[in-house]
Amino acid sequence: RTTLYSFPGFFSVPNKFPFWTPKVEKYIAIDAAGNISIDPTSRIEVSGLGGFSRLDYDALRGAAANPAGGSYGGVGGTGRVGASVGVASPVFGDSTRPMFAGLGGFGDEALPGTRFYYEQCGAAGSGGAALRISVGGILDIQGSIRSIGLSGTPLSVCAPRNNTAPSGGAGGSIFLAAGQLTGSGLIDASGGDGVYNPSPSPRWGGGGGGGRIAVYGLMTGFTGTLRVNGGRGGAGDGVDS
Repeated sequence: RTTLYSFPGFFSVPNKFPFWTPKVEKYIAIDAAGNISIDPTSRIEVSGLGGFSRLDYDALRGAAANPAGGSYGGVGGTGRVGASVGVASPVFGDSTRPMFAGLGGFGDEALPGTRFYYEQCGAAGSGGAALRISVGGILDIQGSIRSIGLSGTPLSVCAPRNNTAPSGGAGGSIFLAAGQLTGSGLIDASGGDGVYNPSPSPRWGGGGGGGRIAVYGLMTGFTGTLRVNGGRGGAGDGVDS
């Protein structure tokens, strides 16, 4: 599913841009003929709008309990349930033209009575979405652009249940093309963290792999940060991309 936002002239982001739609995988394209400015208190946020956890990857899951994190630009961390090590998906896509969403984490708890893995308790994090921004003039980033994979559901949400090991989703895609990139803000497509559960037996959700960022245009005026870190995991961090 692709959503295109087109602006004929100058466009300024005053706050969080309203892309959030639950449980819908998104490819978002923003085209502006003039300039786009993101002030220090604002962001374009597509984190967690990519690959769903578990449901999309039933065929890849393998074992009935797979605590691996999601993959995209970097491989998800394997995670571990007792002596069993998870199996992450391989990396995919083109680093020069990133156009895919990050995969969600696998998680390791089956929904009773079904072959699928999906519920809030034990839910792994979903991946970051795919975002493309094309600007004819200046893209000024003082705030942030983020397509982060979400971390696994905290154990506190599911108390008193204690048999889960949620993993992190992979970072998504951020593809920027502009005449000039300026600012001191953050561009982030990192993976989400896995969750460690010490009881009844030790379980570690794997961290999500890093996503992909590509920037085309003059960058001499940009002093900010580009980040594609893998998420942390108790037995297998996600890999930076």
